[in-house]
Amino acid sequence: DPKTIEKKWKEDSETVLSAFIDTTDALTAYNSVTTHQVFQDTLKQFEKRVGAVMPIIRVALTGVMQGPPVFEIMEILGKEESTLRMKNAIEKFDELKQEQSVPA
Repeated sequence: DPKTIEKKWKEDSETVLSAFIDTTDALTAYNSVTTHQVFQDTLKQFEKRVGAVMPIIRVALTGVMQGPPVFEIMEILGKEESTLRMKNAIEKFDELKQEQSVPA
């Protein structure tokens, strides 16, 4: 969803998403409850609001802004697939943002 990325992907988004990825990847009990708790902790750590981060994670996981709850998606996909999708999204989101900032 390029419009979401254009609006939500900020200068510090990679740092916040990377911290979330690293912490969830280290979980031994990977489920919707534990990933949600990591999300809440990440928001506090970086003093972010849900709306600044949740859309980025949703688009990273699914490619769209609508669907089931994000943490249930993560549980269904599993740790390895969720981590892979979010890491790949960082690169794609950076590229997309750079393309959007270049004047035509």
